[in-house]
Amino acid sequence: MELYQALYRKYRPQKFEDIYGQNVIVKTLKNSILHKKIGHAYMFSGPRGTGKTTIAKIFARAVNCLNSIDGEACETCSNCLNSFSKECVDIIEIDAASNNGVDEIRELKNKVNIVPSNLKYKIYIIDEVHMLSIGAFNALLKTLEEPPEHVIFILATTDPQKVPITIISRCQCYQFKRIDDISMYNRLKKIVELENFQVDDDVLNAIVSVTDGGLRDAIGLLDQITSYKNGHITLNDFHEIYGNLMEEELDNFIDLIFQNNVKGVIDCIEKYNCEGKNIIQIMKQVTLTLKNRLIDFYLYSKKMTCDEEIIIQLINQLNERMFDIKKTDDPKTYLEIFLLNFMHKNLKDEIKEEKDLHLTFDLKEKNGSINYKELSDENMVEEKISKVQKEKENQTIQKENKVIDQTKEMLEKMCIEAHNVLVNASKSELNLVKDGFDKLSDFTFDSNIGYIVCYLMDGNLRAANQEKFILSYEYESMIEKILPSLDKMMSNFNKITNLKKKIVCITDHQWDKLKKDFIYCKQNGISFEQLPEKAMSENNGISNKEIVESKASSISTKENETLSLFGDIVEIN
Repeated sequence: MELYQALYRKYRPQKFEDIYGQNVIVKTLKNSILHKKIGHAYMFSGPRGTGKTTIAKIFARAVNCLNSIDGEACETCSNCLNSFSKECVDIIEIDAASNNGVDEIRELKNKVNIVPSNLKYKIYIIDEVHMLSIGAFNALLKTLEEPPEHVIFILATTDPQKVPITIISRCQCYQFKRIDDISMYNRLKKIVELENFQVDDDVLNAIVSVTDGGLRDAIGLLDQITSYKNGHITLNDFHEIYGNLMEEELDNFIDLIFQNNVKGVIDCIEKYNCEGKNIIQIMKQVTLTLKNRLIDFYLYSKKMTCDEEIIIQLINQLNERMFDIKKTDDPKTYLEIFLLNFMHKNLKDEIKEEKDLHLTFDLKEKNGSINYKELSDENMVEEKISKVQKEKENQTIQKENKVIDQTKEMLEKMCIEAHNVLVNASKSELNLVKDGFDKLSDFTFDSNIGYIVCYLMDGNLRAANQEKFILSYEYESMIEKILPSLDKMMSNFNKITNLKKKIVCITDHQWDKLKKDFIYCKQNGISFEQLPEKAMSENNGISNKEIVESKASSISTKENETLSLFGDIVEIN
């Protein structure tokens, strides 16, 4: 029996004209072929399923064509026939996720100088290039800078931030955008017609909305739905297979939230979880439905069951929490706590409004008609708020201020710790930590600790001693964000690397000041001494120029000491 071919493979574009949604990139590449302005290295970056590898393959064939027509491969010449065959050895695709070591790249370097067997150019397509280790990037760097004339590199990545700037600067960079909804719908509609499927337009629109600009994901989901059910496919079939709520269920769930029906909401979430519904997708459904209700209200004056300000409030809070719920280990509990908090606040607001209403009626009975401005007077309202409510508000403010003070104290403490790390830092300890960081890339997609690993890799490794190492981040807000996860970062890093070190986080600006201070001391014979970590030091605890008197010594000797200790980590000006 012949093996079934997935739709995304069956309908993968073979020519530039088949590409959907990347018109600017396609036009640029075709013009470069047409005018013979071929670069030696390209970088394609963008979200998954947007055509990076597909366009790389099409470009590799077109650039080797002997009789290209407006930048397209003719598909009839000997080079085209060879490049389209599975036996082609001159178009090499490498998966950097599984071939990310130095040895693999060195082997590639040895083969680069071998001329192509049949084609004009030997094309290396390195997919997910950000997964290469630091050593592998360094091994690739020189070859990428000055490759032989018969070699073209095409690097594809979904995460260009993890690619060293030295690599990026040697490539022509193309940023792939998410495929627009109209292009995705048209492509799905064409596949449905070619395959003779019976699929409602609502289903295609739903697929477009949930796949977030990834055409490959959209075609894969269409394949899954048509495999689930033969015959006519409706929107309910889509909701059932994708783990969504039916329209009636969704409306009922939203009504329970705005009715502050705590038991009803908790029971619904428990039911959805038992049925295997996708909690994150339910949050997206709620957000989209509320957005549509607002549009209907503003454009068509359609009635709503609750105040639009409350709907806007819920939409904003859902959007703010979407990132956090994707990272949490238990989305169900996270959603329950979030909605309980939202409903509790709404309930308090309703009680307060009711009290204010009773107050208005009491005033009218005693004094007759009363001026509206007097009713809205802040002093009058404040006098009627209970002492208990005031105390709770004060406690909340005190807790928030306490958290802010603790965070500030922690940041200042780590500045002093960073200073002390440099006192007895060593290149050997730094290399140990660097080797440990090379192991982290294997865990970036781990469902449990992937976000922790990303926090670590987002930092810049600066220096290390036997007990600690320094990571710097661009903004202080980034450090404040990772502080709650700092213990988890340290335990996971030490578990992966078999080291026992604490992490000290400072900003890039603080590191620059600390490094400058360190170099100044080394060049002027000043002893760079430990600071008491419990004390608060001026200048964020990283100023040491006036601690000890200058000692006579040769500046060149001290520069050598600095370089031998830190290599390129500390720059000597």
